[in-house]
Amino acid sequence: AIGILGFSAMARAQQCSFTASPTVVEAGHSGGAYTINFTASGSTCNWIMSSSDDWITVPAANRGTGSGTVTVTVKPNTGTAARQGRIALNRQYIWVNQPQQPPCTYTVSPSSINRPASGGGTSIQITASDKSCPWTIEGTAWLSTPFLIVLFLPE
Repeated sequence: AIGILGFSAMARAQQCSFTASPTVVEAGHSGGAYTINFTASGSTCNWIMSSSDDWITVPAANRGTGSGTVTVTVKPNTGTAARQGRIALNRQYIWVNQPQQPPCTYTVSPSSINRPASGGGTSIQITASDKSCPWTIEGTAWLSTPFLIVLFLPE
């Protein structure tokens, strides 16, 4: 007698998880590039990174296998409120916090000018608190152009 031996096989899907560093990106109000490192639980774990926030840019090379590093770009926050966004690494989230732009402040040096009635030239230095701060020059009847204004902006 010939018998048939039956068997069944079940393939078990690999359960992948990722550990990201940092899990929260504290971006500056002026934005910039931020690197996210992550470790996969296995070398064959597939991943994809994305963000639905229009102020967070994930590069086109946003997928891979195993552990990796991705540099994302955060746009400047020109608004008056702080904001929070997220980056998805498969089904896990990396949060991005960004403060609002601080109010612009200006320093003028010298703070006052005394000139003789006959007039004369003077240099004025203006320093803005941030390179994104707008400024204009408005003259008066007694102030004529051309005159030299040197504007210093923070790096």
